[in-house]
Amino acid sequence: MNLLDSDIGFVAVKEVEQIESSSPFVYCFEISDDENFPAFFTGSGGVLVHNSFGYLGFKNARFGKIDAHIATCAFSRKSLREAATLAEARGFTLVHGIVDSFWLRKQEATRSEYEDLCKEIRDKLRLPISFEGVYRWIVFLSSKTDSKVGVLNRYYGIFEDGKLKVRGIDLRRHDTPDIVRQCQSKMLEILMKARDSNEFRLLIPSALRVLEKFVGLLRDGNVPLEDLVIVRNLSKNPDEYTHQVPQAIAARHLVAQGGSVHAGQQVSYILTRDQTRTALPPEIVDEGTVYDSERYVDLLCSSAANLLLPLGYDTKYLRSMFKKTEMKRPAASQEFSITPFLRGNRPE
Repeated sequence: MNLLDSDIGFVAVKEVEQIESSSPFVYCFEISDDENFPAFFTGSGGVLVHNSFGYLGFKNARFGKIDAHIATCAFSRKSLREAATLAEARGFTLVHGIVDSFWLRKQEATRSEYEDLCKEIRDKLRLPISFEGVYRWIVFLSSKTDSKVGVLNRYYGIFEDGKLKVRGIDLRRHDTPDIVRQCQSKMLEILMKARDSNEFRLLIPSALRVLEKFVGLLRDGNVPLEDLVIVRNLSKNPDEYTHQVPQAIAARHLVAQGGSVHAGQQVSYILTRDQTRTALPPEIVDEGTVYDSERYVDLLCSSAANLLLPLGYDTKYLRSMFKKTEMKRPAASQEFSITPFLRGNRPE
């Protein structure tokens, strides 16, 4: 059955108010009369807001249902196909699409052409959609396991007004140590100066010098311990881990100090050079704690690869640059087939 032929309609949630948990209901929803409505309102009176989508497929979700997640994806694919057909009829090319967004390309297209397309999609498909903007350039990131395969939800790019948009990179993750976040942010500040993909390529050496600087800070011992804290979720109780992963080691230290730690909790730790205490919670570090600089260099290189993998700079290649104090340079500049979407081959 078609979603729009059922008793389910699209209505925006205007306001959410939390009420006493003793009540039969946890939240009160006020429904908006706005035409651009990004949420579901069921005919039977229940409300399902749009941002519950990801939670539907989460195995530990209290109200999750994988069938509902699959159905939502199916409706999304149907709408995306129909919207892409309308776009192609107007001369646009679909570059990339995910559950709630798609990227189009058309030579010399004006903003009004994009706006007109959005209006047609809203009118013909009854799909609430808006035009976010035009990118100067955008990088769709590759899979970490196969650089030839792109992933749907990891990208970064610059709009015409110079605003940066990032999704799925270390900068956005809550568990990223500050040293990695700072390095990736500084590298992006360099790359943001590019007006097109060719300038982006020319700025890569400057971005790598930022990486080199942070590697030097780590090896010189000049990074505060608070900038090195890593956060991870425990997938099981500390004594149930069979491998000596850092979060398990840190959790056991907390238990030894009288703490209560169990599966589902977050554990913070710092990687150290002490072979008997390789991962220490910040609560029990002392003046004698020495961080493991090389393991943090690994994290920096992995983070840089997250930005530059489509250009051929994988973690192994970047790590090889820092075997010595002097940073190894690529033997020669390469011609990449990246205009305007920044994909290419690794420098040799």
